[in-house]
Amino acid sequence: MARRGENIYHRKDGRWEGRYIIGRKQNGKPRFGYVYGRQYIEVKRTLTILKAKAAKNPAPVLEAYRNGTLEAWVDYWLEAMTKPYVDISTYRIYKSQAEKHIIPRIGGLQVGEIRQDDVQDFVNEIKKGLAPSMVHNVCRLLKSIFVAARDKNLIGEIPFGKVRKPQNKVKRPRVLACSEQLRLERDVAQTGELEYIVCLYAGLRLGEVCALRWEDIDFEEKMLYVNHTLKRVPCKEGGAKTKLILDTPKTENSRREMPIPAFLAWQLKEKMARENGRETDFVFQSPRGGCLDPRTLQERLKKKFKKLKVRGAHFHTLRHTFATRCLEKRIGIETLSELLGHSTPQITIQYYAHCTRENKIKSIRRLNRIAC
Repeated sequence: MARRGENIYHRKDGRWEGRYIIGRKQNGKPRFGYVYGRQYIEVKRTLTILKAKAAKNPAPVLEAYRNGTLEAWVDYWLEAMTKPYVDISTYRIYKSQAEKHIIPRIGGLQVGEIRQDDVQDFVNEIKKGLAPSMVHNVCRLLKSIFVAARDKNLIGEIPFGKVRKPQNKVKRPRVLACSEQLRLERDVAQTGELEYIVCLYAGLRLGEVCALRWEDIDFEEKMLYVNHTLKRVPCKEGGAKTKLILDTPKTENSRREMPIPAFLAWQLKEKMARENGRETDFVFQSPRGGCLDPRTLQERLKKKFKKLKVRGAHFHTLRHTFATRCLEKRIGIETLSELLGHSTPQITIQYYAHCTRENKIKSIRRLNRIAC
């Protein structure tokens, strides 16, 4: 069957079939209810109503997981409790981490019987082949799975109390030196590639700058609004492996307003005037029209850095450079966190603590002794 949407399939007889979990068999495998219809939207609406009813009275469904395996609970957590509420890229990351690391090692254990020693053995095993940062990511995912099980009264305590994980050292982000940034700006001034200037002076992510549209810019207020991001996701049908979609930002904090310097607002306005005769919606377009592929933008910058002899830098380096220049101008962490679209200031501190430390050192070194 060709698949479309969440557990909705196109049957050979022309009808659409939707399914939803209504319980568990004795072996722990899911038991499904089915919905049929001639139109996809018809099945989707009916399925949404049935799932909502199941969510209001989940006890009969969830009770089957109490004595089931962790693998069965992970499957339910991913499909019923996570997928409808996160974007597709986040869901696929969770699913990949669960299938690669969690399920093969402890998926066969009974949910209610997993103890802290089991989790510690699991961590000790995965840290042999994974970077500390990935170990921490997998552990956060596993803890979320256990938290959900506790909230549904499937387990008592979360078996994560004193689990020891490898030290996760956050790498200092690569930032362009002022001389490197100057060389880049001079080069793009000649080629007219304004997209890199937008990233350097507004701190946009790759998908955000590719999704930028003229309606997102207020020239009078000199304000830029981040309302969308462009991302590549796997295709569910057809021959292509992936496709570009225009989506909302990953978190609510990523959806933000961004003041921009006067010179940048002027350059963007000039660009819009030059393209007034074109059928244009996106600020930065491909030669064939439409949005600019993020991979194309990455490849262009890679070649440009090579030409300018800037080593160890990539597209996200522009965003790191913006953040560092802001801190050098004494912009506070909380303000910078909002400008970058971070969910909390702690994330900003985690990545740019070295910048604030260097600023403190420079400030103290400017102190002179008071003359006696």
